[in-house]
Amino acid sequence: MYMMGTEDKTLLCYCHWGRKNKVLRDGSILYMGGITDLIIMKTGIKYNDFVNAVFDQLGIDPSDKILHFTVKFDRSELIRLRDQEGVDTLLQFNDGFAHVYASSLKKELYFRLPSCALEKVELIGKAISDSNPAQVYDYPDPQFSDFDKHKADNCFAVDQIWACYDTDDVMPRFYVHIRKVSIPEFNVIFSWLEPHPQDQEDRAWVRAELPVACGNFKHGCTDSTSVRLTFSHQVQCEMGKRGLYVVYPRKGEVWALFKDWDICWSSDPKNHRKYKYVVVEILSDYVEDVGVQFGYLDKVTGFVSLYERTRITVSGTFFVKPNELYNFSH
Repeated sequence: MYMMGTEDKTLLCYCHWGRKNKVLRDGSILYMGGITDLIIMKTGIKYNDFVNAVFDQLGIDPSDKILHFTVKFDRSELIRLRDQEGVDTLLQFNDGFAHVYASSLKKELYFRLPSCALEKVELIGKAISDSNPAQVYDYPDPQFSDFDKHKADNCFAVDQIWACYDTDDVMPRFYVHIRKVSIPEFNVIFSWLEPHPQDQEDRAWVRAELPVACGNFKHGCTDSTSVRLTFSHQVQCEMGKRGLYVVYPRKGEVWALFKDWDICWSSDPKNHRKYKYVVVEILSDYVEDVGVQFGYLDKVTGFVSLYERTRITVSGTFFVKPNELYNFSH
């Protein structure tokens, strides 16, 4: 079979193992339980490297296992992953994210997979490519809050805006507009929100495919998912002119700023993709011609996700100006 060349792309790849299948009266298969981990795959990844990364991430012995995947135009059909052509197909016929399913050779396989909710799992991401060594991103369990309760099935509704994890370093920088929610077998149809920059420097930033978390957004293509792990949190936004969606940091929220940020990163984006961050508390809503006021936060010693306001030295508060909003990472 002739396979078209795969354009350079990065996919958020959900790796599933240990699922339980139940045949419904209509002949469909209900997928329940199991574990799900996350890797980031990029164009150029070799078949053996990809397979090893999947099994290593899931923490299971690959000797008696096989892999299947799905494509964007039919999320229910499982396709056997056998060779490099399968990896190329997975990359070519998925956009944004993909699903890979590990199965035991000893168990009967089902080849129809309908949408449904997944159980709460630990999320671990790994970036892999042919030329770059693997990088692991650990996401420790929250110590004081159960954030997953805000992503229960009944938390989703039409016309909400949600943040989703991106394919750079698995941060919640992608935004979607919810168009339809199906329950009890959880499935969401949504439209991606794409950045709509207003000036030349911002347009250069977007063309360089650098992250955008603030500013104006417009409707993009429509997609669907049955995986709640895709979503991070609900986002409050305003409706701007010409049907644009406007996202600004709001007073009381906690955001991350790019460390040593410069809008001129767009002139050499490849050398500015290993992001470092500082965590800040937003102290004022966005004001036109002024920007956003914030204060720095420091991690409390001995805790993974507990922060406190930085001790005030000369000045305790700062501003991100209106032309610096792309300094906000997420």
